[in-house]
Amino acid sequence: MSRGHQRAHLRAPIRGPVLYVDGGHVHRATGLNISEGGCLLAEIPVFPADETAIMLALPQLPLFKNFSLLKLRTFGADMFPARVVRAQGQLVRTSEDENAVDAVFRPRVGLRFSAVATADRRAISDYVENFAGNLVYLQMMLDGWNTSEEHRARTLALANLLGYGDLAKVSELRARMRADYFSLQWV
Repeated sequence: MSRGHQRAHLRAPIRGPVLYVDGGHVHRATGLNISEGGCLLAEIPVFPADETAIMLALPQLPLFKNFSLLKLRTFGADMFPARVVRAQGQLVRTSEDENAVDAVFRPRVGLRFSAVATADRRAISDYVENFAGNLVYLQMMLDGWNTSEEHRARTLALANLLGYGDLAKVSELRARMRADYFSLQWV
């Protein structure tokens, strides 16, 4: 059965450090997204061609749809319990910026997981599933943007918790959200 251009695994953005080993040294990269099949990393000048060990702290997101405005405002990203995920992975794709100087400091590396413990794979799956549910909920909140001032405040608080920060315009939030939503399933 052909899947067309749909992904084998749903993926979700991650925003945080990912540690990896190269030649007996531990290096730090920045995670861009993760799925049960692998992750996309940035801000690494060199990545080993061989299989390598990686480690990251994956926040365990709740579903925010039943959170009140007060709870959304007082619940910070630092309050999410994190699960340390360890995996083995191998380089499968690089995509460098057009500017040669940027390419030295900001390559993007696709890493396919070759070994992940069952509990860690489940943590990744739960993270992606909850992020997707929260993203759909955020889209619904944005669709009702003009409902009330409290509704707008809840929407912005939720966007902040999902890592979209304080964007200057709602159109910027919609654009970033749509890109993340599209990348959940599609190439």
